Formats: sequence, C-alpha cells, structure tokens
Amino acid sequence: MFRGVGYNFERVANHAIEEKIRLIEAYCGSSDAIGMACQINRQEFYRLMFPAANTTIEYNATVGEWLEPFHWDWRDGVYERHRANCMPEIYHDFGYPIRWERRTPHIVEKGGRISYPRLEVAMETGVGLDPAPWLHTYDRTRTQFVADLNNRMSAGNVSVAQSATLQEIFDGDPYRPLTTYPNPNVMQALGFSEWGRDP
Repeated sequence: MFRGVGYNFERVANHAIEEKIRLIEAYCGSSDAIGMACQINRQEFYRLMFPAANTTIEYNATVGEWLEPFHWDWRDGVYERHRANCMPEIYHDFGYPIRWERRTPHIVEKGGRISYPRLEVAMETGVGLDPAPWLHTYDRTRTQFVADLNNRMSAGNVSVAQSATLQEIFDGDPYRPLTTYPNPNVMQALGFSEWGRDP
C-alpha cells in the first residue's frame, strides 16, 4: 500500500498489515473492500473495510500508524468491523453510545519491559446529542417490559404514542427522540436511563 508524496510515492503498509490483507484475500476475498479517506480533528485517515472478513483497518497518515477500529455489538458482547462506510456527522452508533477502546503498541527498551506508575487521560465526553436520548437498561424481559408499559398506560402515565416509541427503543431502535417524554420517574421505573447518566 502506497501514498503519493508530491511527484513520488512512499510505502505506508508494514509487514503486519500486508500479511493481514494477504490472509483476508486468501480466506474471504477482497472484492467487497471499501476504501475511504477522511479528516477527523485535523488528522488524515485512510480506512479500508472488508465486509466479508468482518475487518476494518485504518491508516492515520498524520502520525503514520495503523489502527483497527471496531464496532461493539452490545447484544452479543463482541467486537466486529467498524460499521461506517462513509463519514456523516453522527454522534451515535445506530442510536447506541459509541464505545471507544484505545490500546497502545507494545513498547520495549533494550528488550525489557517498560512500566509507568501513572497514566493521565484527558477527554471530552458526552457531546453532540442534546437532549440525550433515553436508553433501556434491559433489566427485564420483553414480556415484563410490555406488562410494565401497559400498566403505566392504564394509569395514564404514558400516552399511546409514547408507548409505541418506547417499545421501538426497547426492541433495538433507540434513537427515537420524543417531543415529550413521560415523567423521568416513570421512565426510570420502566427501566430507562438518559444516555450518559447512571440509571
């Protein structure tokens, strides 16, 4: 893998990335590969997705390192290829919080281990969605949830329209903002919590 530099070009893939692509080609094929370039926070990236292999690799051209971005499948509790095939300004992953995990490369000094007694990470979290959507905690079965929801409707705490939207959120389509949500105490009693707040 190469990139143009003026009138010349330079190799950007390392041996590990080339071997990964070779194995993808051998076992799954690469005819479905999707490539895209983008800028995020003034850094330049080239992302290459292999849907059949369920793999995404990404080159950060600004710092010259390779990454493997994933999508966290909250239902099965596993990482999969990153779902983005383009870069819209979306602050959620199909309605769910985007899960980030950063792992550093292995660093050694003269073949020995390096340890750090302290790590400080500064970040800005919870930006982009206002108001924050309500997510379900899945602390009950669907049958229990439907019964709880019907009881709240019978008591006049939840309207028919609100009930339909809350059911859609529970069934896995969470980014369904309501103009008017039920009382926060009712939402919490039904097992919902606001994104970014403890239930």
